[in-house]
Amino acid sequence: MMSAKTWIQPLQWLRAAPSAAGDGRTQGSVAGDRAADIEIEVQSGLRAYRLALALRRWDVAAAGLEAAHRHGLSAAERQRLEALTNPKRRVEFLYGRVAAKAAIGRLHPQFGAADWSVTPGLFRQPLVHGPEPVEVSIAHTRDCATALAFSAELLAGVDMERLRPDSQHVIKSQMTACEMQTLAASSLPEPMQLTLAWSAKEALSKALRLGLLLPFRELGLKRVDYRAEWDVWLITFQLAPPLVVYAWLQGDEALTLALPQRLELKRLAPMVD
Repeated sequence: MMSAKTWIQPLQWLRAAPSAAGDGRTQGSVAGDRAADIEIEVQSGLRAYRLALALRRWDVAAAGLEAAHRHGLSAAERQRLEALTNPKRRVEFLYGRVAAKAAIGRLHPQFGAADWSVTPGLFRQPLVHGPEPVEVSIAHTRDCATALAFSAELLAGVDMERLRPDSQHVIKSQMTACEMQTLAASSLPEPMQLTLAWSAKEALSKALRLGLLLPFRELGLKRVDYRAEWDVWLITFQLAPPLVVYAWLQGDEALTLALPQRLELKRLAPMVD
C-alpha cells in the first residue's frame, strides 16, 4: 500500500513543526502560530489525485493574531467575521479560513489567499469561490484548525477532535451497543474510543456534505482496525461502504480523514518551503 518513507503521522508532524515565529515561511502562518502542511497523493487505476492538508495551531495568549490574518480574507469573509461577537467563534472562524486558504494555496500556488472566498452552503458546508474549481473541508478544536483541499471530482472530509470529559455521555448516547462492542475491541481507553468514533463520523458526514444533519447513531460503525506499520486506524461504516476513514491519535487528540475506499493512499508527506 505505502512505504514508511512516504507516510507520516500528521499530528506528530504538527507537534514537531517549528513555530512560525522562526522564519515565517510556512504558508498562512504568523508569529504565535504552529503550522504544518501535508501533501496527500491517492490513486485510482491510472488516475492520480493530489490533496493538501493544512493544520494551524494558535497561541491563545498571543496578541494581534486577528489583525495579522485579516489581509487574507475576502470581502465576504471579513463581513462574516465582523458579524461574530463571541471571541472564541471569531478565532475559530478566522483560523478555519487561514487553514483553508493555506491548503488551497498548496494546490494552486499561483494565486493569493484573498483570491479565494469560502462561504457556508445550505447545510453549512464550506463552498469555495475562486479562480479554479476546488473543494475544501474544515475542522477545528479550541486551539487548532485543519483544512483539506481536494479536487471537485472527489468526496473527502476532515475532522479534528480533542477529548472532552464533559461530552463523553453525549457521545455515548449516539452510539449503539454494537458500535460500543466494536470500539471495545480496539483496546483504547473508552474516552479515546468515543473521541475517535465521533471524529470519524464527523469526517464521514462532511465527505457526504451533510454535517450534523446526518443521523450519527444510524451510521453503523462497522470495523475499527489498527495498522501499526503506519500508525493509523482504518474505520468503515454500514451506511457509507464506499468510504473509509483514516484516523490518527496523538495524546488527547484525534485527526480523521474520510476518502473513497477505491482510492489507494500512495503518499502522506510534509510540505516545506
